[in-house]
Order: sequence, then C-alpha cells, then structure tokens
Amino acid sequence: MYKLYEVVNILTNKIYYGFEKTTKIYIRRIKNREFKKDLIKLNDFNFKLSILGEYDEREDVLKEYNNLVNFAFNNNINIYNYCTKNKVVVKDLSGNKFKINTSDPRYISGELKHVSSGKIVVKDKNGNILTVNADDERYLKGEVVGHTKGKFVAKDKNGNKFSVSVEDERFLNGNLVGCTKNTNHKEETVTKIKNIFIKNRKLRFPNFNYVINTLHPIDRKTFIVYNYCKKHGNLIIKEDVFSTIYNKDCDKIYCAQCREDIIENVYDENYLNEKYFYFLFIFKKFNIRYKSENYVKLYFPYLYSYLKNYYNEFNNGKISWKEITYLFKNKLKERPKCNYKNCENYTNYSESQKYYNFYCETHIHASSQSIPENQIANFISSLISEDLIERNLRNTIHKELDIYIPNNKIAYEHNGIYYHTNTPKIYHFDKWNRCKNKDIRLISIWEDDWSKPKNKLNRFKQEIVKSLIKDSLNLQDLNIIFEDCIINKISYKVKQDFLYNNYIYENQKTNLNFGVFYKNELVYVFSLNKEENNTYEIIETCSKLYIKIHDIEKHIVDYILKNYIVSSIIVKVKLDYMDNRIYEKIGFKQINFKLDYWLVYKCKRCINTIENPKNKYPVIWDVGTITYKYNSL
Repeated sequence: MYKLYEVVNILTNKIYYGFEKTTKIYIRRIKNREFKKDLIKLNDFNFKLSILGEYDEREDVLKEYNNLVNFAFNNNINIYNYCTKNKVVVKDLSGNKFKINTSDPRYISGELKHVSSGKIVVKDKNGNILTVNADDERYLKGEVVGHTKGKFVAKDKNGNKFSVSVEDERFLNGNLVGCTKNTNHKEETVTKIKNIFIKNRKLRFPNFNYVINTLHPIDRKTFIVYNYCKKHGNLIIKEDVFSTIYNKDCDKIYCAQCREDIIENVYDENYLNEKYFYFLFIFKKFNIRYKSENYVKLYFPYLYSYLKNYYNEFNNGKISWKEITYLFKNKLKERPKCNYKNCENYTNYSESQKYYNFYCETHIHASSQSIPENQIANFISSLISEDLIERNLRNTIHKELDIYIPNNKIAYEHNGIYYHTNTPKIYHFDKWNRCKNKDIRLISIWEDDWSKPKNKLNRFKQEIVKSLIKDSLNLQDLNIIFEDCIINKISYKVKQDFLYNNYIYENQKTNLNFGVFYKNELVYVFSLNKEENNTYEIIETCSKLYIKIHDIEKHIVDYILKNYIVSSIIVKVKLDYMDNRIYEKIGFKQINFKLDYWLVYKCKRCINTIENPKNKYPVIWDVGTITYKYNSL
C-alpha cells in the first residue's frame, strides 16, 4: 500500500510532498537535502505530517504526486520538491509552466521547451542587466551585448577575484592577473594552434605567419582571420575543430563555404571510393567515434549525412549512431550476423562493451558455453548430424538445456563443480522433473566424470560417459541378444576389477555377484544383497564399454525369481545417468525418493560421511535417487 503525504514547515509554510510503500512514515528518513537542513535547524516539532491518500498501484500514486508538484509550481507555492532528479521546468505554446521528466517524448521532440530556452542575459550601454530573446532586435543590432562580453575573471595579490574588462587599468598595470596560468588567452590558444601544425608536418597552412598574426578572438574558443579566403572572405578557427579536407598531396585549411562547395562538386556518386576514404580520414583525424551525434551534425554536416544515408540503406534505418561509428571504423557495411550454426539473424550492439555480440538474442546464451560442454557437443555431433542438435535451448522447459536432441527426446547437461556448488537443494532435480513432464530424458554429466582428474590416483571416467551417451542414442558398437549369453556367479575381486573400468559409480560391498558371459567374455555384471523377509536388492548393474544387451534388466529380474525364493525386489535408480523408465515398464513401483549431496574438496565430489552438511566444506546436491519395488506375489 503506497501512502501519499505532505510535510509542512510550520514556521515558513514550505511544503514537502512524498510517497512511500510503508505502514508508518518517519520524516527523518526523507532524503531531500534542503528539507534535511531545515529539519536539523528547527527540529521535528516544527514540522507537521499529513497523509493525503493511500493507493494500491505505484503508477496511481506517482501520477497524483506529479499533479501536486506541478500545481504547487504553477501557483507559486513554496515547496521543497523544486529540484528533483531528471526533472526539468518547461513551458507550452500558451506559456503555461510545469515540470516533466527529461525523458518525456514531448521534451525530446521539442514540442515542450525549457522555460529559459531561446533567452540570453545581456547588458545595455548603461550597464543594466536584462534577459531578452535571442531574436530580439536590440541584440541583433548590437544595442545590447552579452553581459560577460569583454570581461574575464582576474585576481589580485591577496587572491581576491574580480570580473574586469580587458581594458581595465588595474589589469594593464599588472595589479590584477588572470586566474588561468597564461594571462593572455589569445597567446595561449595561438600556441596550441602552432603546436598542432608543427606536429603534423603534412599540414600546409597558406600564409601561416599572416594568419597567426591576424587572429582575433570571438569568444574563449573561437577565433577569426579576416580576409583569408579570396572568394568568401573570413576564416573561422576553433581550438578543437579545424576545417580540413583530404588531398592526395597534403592537408589544406579551407574556409567553411569552400569546404562545402568542394565536397558538393567533387565527391559525387561517381567517386564513391574517393568519398569514402576522404570521410574515413576525417573520421580518424578528429576521433569522430568518441564525439556525440549532435557534435558531428553541427561541425561535420556532410560526414554526418553521408554516414546516416549509407548505413540506413543497408540496415533498413534501424541503427543507432554508436553502431554507425563502430561499423564505419571497422569498414563494415551492415551489422554482423549470429555465429551460431546457420543462423541468419543480426546481432545486437552492446553499448557497455562498445562492440557487437557474437550471437543474436535467440542464441545469446551460447556465449556462456564451457570447454567441457563443447567437447561433449563435439562428441555427439560425431555420432549424429549436427543439424539435429540444439544448443543452450530455453524454450522447451523454460530453463536452459546445454544440449538437446529433439528427434530422440534426450537432453544432456554439463554440471560444473564450482558453479553448481551451494545451489538450491532441488536445483538439479527440478530441471530433471521439468524434462520428465515433457517426456524428455535428461542425462546430467558431472565435471569430475568428464574432465581428466588432477590426481593420478583418481579414475578417468570420460570413456565411461561416452559409452553411456552412445547407449542413450542406441549407437553402441556391439548389440547382443540375451539368448546368446550365460549367467554365472563371479568372485568379488572379478566384479571389482570389471566395475573399475566400466562403472560410473563407486564399487560397493555385496553378497551375491553375477556375470553375463558372451562367447566366454564377461560383458555384463550385476550384484545383489539379501535383505529380511526374502527381499533382494539390486545394488549394481554395469555393461562393458560400448556393448549393449537388449532387455537385460528384465532378464535379471527373471533370473532372480527363478533361482531364489523372493518376496520382493528393490532397486535404487540414480537419476543423473540411469533411466528410471526401464524399471517402470517391467512392473516396478516407486516407494521412496531421496536427495543426496557430496562434499566438495578441490573441485571434486567426495562421498559424504556425515549426516548433515557443515560449513567446513561446500556442498553440491545431486539429481536424486528413486527407490523402486517389485512384488513377486
């Protein structure tokens, strides 16, 4: 609930208007500087707080607040809100004054003008100070002049400053000196101009000595050389801008009218290349890229019109001035296209970084791809066509999927240990669940499973992950029918050696270990533990790398039911790599779900040995584990 209030200074009747989203308003929290000063001087009891209204929406209270401030301003009511950030006092055609934002379209377009727009402060012959319009006849005829014309700031020996004229006797006698380092601004500027010409040896200034000796100041930064041009007369010189035109032999100073005539007559459509290189020279010479649009439009009108017309033609008119200067500097005709595959969309210009992005809005997240993620994508693209793979997709589940194959309804997510540490508890499960609702299988690949471990004692599991990826795409090197295989018991040592080279998870202690043999070769291992009431739990199932046995899970269940007295079978499915849908098709029913975590040490997941995570080590949560149960009765 927004509250609109006013605070009245009882002694001066000055008012402050404000609004806040709060239950109680404290006047000491008001941040207006002028109000704070009065509050410190006069104390709280000299101010009266009143609630003017309550509003649900911020737009409503803001509208009413602006109406109050504008009404107070138009009726000359004394208020503290006169100086507000990004506000400006304007007037309409009828002369009504009110306050608006500087971003208001009417102010930007010129429909509403600043109250002092078009006015200047002048003085008459008697020294009276007046405020007149810029088109006033007295100002145009010279009857009144700018109130600071012919004056400058000087100081005496004690450091006291005065505003005096150049002809003041105290200044001529040396009793007063200018506040700048050089007392004579003309000499200072002439020195700057000389240095510019001396540094650039190519610059040939006709009648150089004559020009330097006949410089006359118009204002602090503008000088005039009378009778410089034979055709047009005077030459105007500015400190920071010189009217230059490119010539194969040299640079030459032209007066403004000569420059316009030469550009119009010489650089027409038949000499586009020469025109381009001329403007490129001007562009680099005066650092146009770092100048504002209004500055270039004022001092380089032909360059401005050329750039605008040239780039609007290739970009359908939808291009900003900063983009134009960037493209022209880098000799580009149009905005660069997206780097993602065969995407033909144009990229956007980043004003903060001052260059174009590598990707369009649709594929902007592709710029955050990590090296392991690209390695996984390259491996998948070596198995299937790259056109079937989508990268960094966000439209399907409203969360980013690193790699997605729509035809197979399979997604792959690379989980970096550092960036996924201390994420929310259900972060990974939530993404898996969203995919499940869309009938998509999500395989989460952990960084320490894919990347090569720094410690040589740790297993390098990248080949195991590649085998799992191939299996998910039904692209294994060898496909075997179960009828061609034999199941035999194996020792714990044989099982341990087999799992070390082929199993993504860590080996566990089990009571019953079995191997599936194909042509006397061990190609599959599964292990069991017997629980109470004739309940058996399937602990581990693992096939040899790049080998697939069709419907092996169903045949394992049939083998257990045939050879043992079984009341129920339990299996725990870890959702990062395993497919839970296989057991649901066999007839297993979910009885439990659990989220586990690892302790992170040196960017590697360590098995948690404590019941609750502590602050000593960072924590990373897994996708989750579903417990299924199969009842034989």
